Amino acid sequence: MARPAPILLCTICIPILLPMIAAASDGVIRDIRGPVPPSGIPPFAYTAALLAALGITLWQLRRRQTVRPDETAHRQRPETGGNDLSGIVDRYRSGAIPLTVLFDRINILVRCHVAGLSSVAPEHLTNNELLGIAVALLPHDSFVQAADILGLCDLVRFGMVHPDSCRIDRALDATAQLLKAGSGGEP
Repeated sequence: MARPAPILLCTICIPILLPMIAAASDGVIRDIRGPVPPSGIPPFAYTAALLAALGITLWQLRRRQTVRPDETAHRQRPETGGNDLSGIVDRYRSGAIPLTVLFDRINILVRCHVAGLSSVAPEHLTNNELLGIAVALLPHDSFVQAADILGLCDLVRFGMVHPDSCRIDRALDATAQLLKAGSGGEP
């Protein structure tokens, strides 16, 4: 929600400027046969100032409401897959994050792992395109694990499927094995 300060400023300025506009045209009939000396700022200048103030206010309000590009994919790119996976699992088991967030994070971990092997930005590829690249880079067992994990992530994220705890544990174990095989370390 936008701050009310610009709108409040306009509502305060209009009553202040209206008497000035009325004073500029004070109702005195002047002789028009010769040059008329200016008695102040012409009334159209006040109108122009009001329109400019209103335009700037509306422009600022609109600028605040525009959606900035989301850079969560860059912020969520894991440095080391194992440490992030164990933290995500701990937070899920403690109830700090829901199931959909768990599978979103698993999806990001696996996508970044596969994309890291091919030096391709995972943000620009679908899971099927990424798996098409991974078939040449991963051993068959790892490729099958990655395909199963990404398929389950898609089902949870887009199909509103809620897998049972055994299937969740198998997906977590498969993710840990996939990340461990790729990094050569402990997950």
